Amino acid sequence: MKKLAFMLASLLLAMGTQAQDKAKEQAMKRYFADPLFTRLKPKVTTAEGIKDTDTRLLVEHLLADAEGYSKFRVAEYEPYMTTATLRRILKTSAQYNRYENPTGVYLKKGESCIVMAEGIGQDTVGLNIKNWLKNEEASHYSLHNGFNHITATTEGNVFVDYYTDNYQNAPNVRLHFVNAPVRGYWDRETMTNSDWKEMLKAFDKNDSTILVTRSRHAQLAFPVCKWIENCPENIDSVMTLFQQVQDAERSMMGLEKYGRQVKNRQLFYATSYGFMAAGGEGAYCHIGSLNALCTPDAKRFGFWGVGHEWGHNNQIEGFRWSGLGETSNNVYASWAELLYTGNPSGLRLEDEVTGVNDYRGMRGGRMQTYFEEGLRKGVQWQLQDGPDYHGSTPEKITVDGQNAEGDNTGKVTTTKRNYDHFVKLTPFHQLNLWGTWAGKSPDIIPMIIESIRSTEGYARTFNTIGKKQINWMKLACDSTKLNLLPFFEKAGMLKPMHTYIEDYGPGWSIITPEMINKLKAHVKTQCYKTPEEEINYICAHNAHIYRDNLKLQVPATLNKGCTPEKGKVVVDHNIVKNAVAFETYTADHRLLRITMYGLGSNDAHTITRVLYPAATETAPAAAYIMAVGYDGTRMKIYESTATQEVK
Repeated sequence: MKKLAFMLASLLLAMGTQAQDKAKEQAMKRYFADPLFTRLKPKVTTAEGIKDTDTRLLVEHLLADAEGYSKFRVAEYEPYMTTATLRRILKTSAQYNRYENPTGVYLKKGESCIVMAEGIGQDTVGLNIKNWLKNEEASHYSLHNGFNHITATTEGNVFVDYYTDNYQNAPNVRLHFVNAPVRGYWDRETMTNSDWKEMLKAFDKNDSTILVTRSRHAQLAFPVCKWIENCPENIDSVMTLFQQVQDAERSMMGLEKYGRQVKNRQLFYATSYGFMAAGGEGAYCHIGSLNALCTPDAKRFGFWGVGHEWGHNNQIEGFRWSGLGETSNNVYASWAELLYTGNPSGLRLEDEVTGVNDYRGMRGGRMQTYFEEGLRKGVQWQLQDGPDYHGSTPEKITVDGQNAEGDNTGKVTTTKRNYDHFVKLTPFHQLNLWGTWAGKSPDIIPMIIESIRSTEGYARTFNTIGKKQINWMKLACDSTKLNLLPFFEKAGMLKPMHTYIEDYGPGWSIITPEMINKLKAHVKTQCYKTPEEEINYICAHNAHIYRDNLKLQVPATLNKGCTPEKGKVVVDHNIVKNAVAFETYTADHRLLRITMYGLGSNDAHTITRVLYPAATETAPAAAYIMAVGYDGTRMKIYESTATQEVK
């Protein structure tokens, strides 16, 4: 009985509120010449005598400054594809922005607002109020044509919630937020830096509430105080940097190339928790770490961090198997950084000072790990050592076993450990450098991604990590019409494997000899041409040599341009020209080290510190160095006791 009485009381209250709203709407109509209440009737020349506060204030505003009043309060809003449909079409790992259509209105909890609506058709339209810094769920309010009276149950920025799969045909809607408190927002497509500076004048420098900014495909929700601190004038440059990350990622996804471009934006927002991460509807960063994201300086901007987190949202089914959770997203990050960074001598893979063994603490040490562990030692890809997790002890675990078909084989005891995610990235980075940047097979990775997207029932067919990896290599060959299997073999990706891989969502990586042989047979029957270049030796700092087909040039005299150091030989690129890597051999011609171009270099990348180890109890000393050209040419440039001229 109590529950029934409560429901009845609630119904009566709602009916009473609706009646009051209807009466208020009818009373307000006496003063306005249009359904949205944006134009006064000719006879209305004063607000005197109007008892209703909302009506009186609106009349006063329109009489005093109709244009100024209407800014942000009266606007047209467009429909967007539903985020679920977008995710299904693009095969992305997360949905996109749920907060398109910012209004510039900001409501506090308990504040009421009248919203006049026009043009709402068959598709639902509503409002979302969101405050990311409070880590609260958005509150939602449905709208209908005409008079809407809402009371905010949460505090935050107000967005028009208009998502429909009929977005191509659905009409725009017009809304009027009557007398609502306005903060504004900044849109790169329609506004300028002058608008931005004027907007910031209304705020206190310590204001921590959110001010929304957006470009064609990027939307930010950062606090006012961070904007005032880091970008008081040049917001256009900041939004250009975020848009460039979007351009790089959407290009890598092939959205423009294959007619899949969407107007939906990706969101990056501030939080009061965590550090920087990807969420279900965008990416976020802690308010205390926003400075590098609010800067208009490309040299300081966090291209990698932004590209990495948005890259998580853009990871594609079939390019995100266990072991790639923190890797395939960085294909996007490395591409954005390479294309747009203002600091080309500070690339994450090629220039980070790190490393292990006799190249620890060296510039480029992380990528060097791939050259040594993968290319020279032949360690299986994904199990190659690196600075991250170096020397960590494998964990002994009991898990469900699996065979190559994905069948459960019962409980087994095995080990797992994590490996350097950046080292895993290198082969994909190299393919992109060689194919797209150097122009040898343009859009190589977008073509693979589109092939995955276009495969009906992909997840059912390629239901294991091993099948996904084998198919990825097959698609690489089929998409480019090239035999890239030698590249994959050298990279350690085309080897038999039965290992439990640790990553976000660990699992069994099983590749059998039969799977490898089947792939090789397929490529052989297609008669694809095998590239003659040393693709496995490419990096961002030598990619121009591949692009321009620059032949290896070495001095006529051995050791010229080569200066010995302890355990290394410094090679001058101005004397030994167009080498893409260096191979160090023993006196009996055994390969002792492979050194990437630019290891231990300076900012100008005019030298490489080639690894040249002394003898140990288990290994002989280095005896000579061969410079390697992009086309596989090898020439001796240094020998420990050389005095003769090269013949």
